[in-house]
Amino acid sequence: MFSVLRIRMPEPEMAARTTELLTASFELGQRVAATDLGIAITVAEADDLKTHLSALRAIVEKLSDILNTNANSGGMAIFDLAVYADEYSGHIFTEIAFPPETLKLMAEVSIMLVLSIYGPLESIPMPGTLT
Repeated sequence: MFSVLRIRMPEPEMAARTTELLTASFELGQRVAATDLGIAITVAEADDLKTHLSALRAIVEKLSDILNTNANSGGMAIFDLAVYADEYSGHIFTEIAFPPETLKLMAEVSIMLVLSIYGPLESIPMPGTLT
């Protein structure tokens, strides 16, 4: 699994806070990319969800002021957890459960949760095909 936090800010906010965002992300040891759409911060690359959630918590705590300001000014933040289905071929993959405290933390700074599943079509379970 791989996760990223994408932060999209309104233009005046983006110009004012990009350096601060990049600096804070580097201090956390996270990879960061600035794009036309905003800032993408690598959260984690690990097989266990606990690692992703722990890293997300550290990022949110460090950037909470920026995330709150961003949400209040019409920006958005997305936590995208990418699952590579072909890594689970031959394995049972049943759920990804987010603890209430993680969902609450994300809600407090208006972070949207996205689960992305990547892989060859035959490796991705289709609705109604799980047994």
